Amino acid sequence: MLKALIKSTNEVRLETIEDVKTYQEMMRKEANDNNFQLATYSWTEKYTKSGGEIVETYYQVKYTFVFNDLKSPETYLNSIKYNMVETDQQEF
Repeated sequence: MLKALIKSTNEVRLETIEDVKTYQEMMRKEANDNNFQLATYSWTEKYTKSGGEIVETYYQVKYTFVFNDLKSPETYLNSIKYNMVETDQQEF
């Protein structure tokens, strides 16, 4: 069976707007280096409240990579891998 991955939508949590901007550049580079497209990239500022006061701010980031055209895919995949890194730090 041939599998052609068309697109992948991902969602991550980042802590600062600087992280959001840095991550966007990292995803752009990832796409360019691997011959696919960063089709969308958006973020929403979120809050955690306690007693009516904001105690935490973070960002919900959503992005989509496009790998192939649905009607005429050029790349077929044997496997899909995500690089997962474990760290004590929350920095990338």
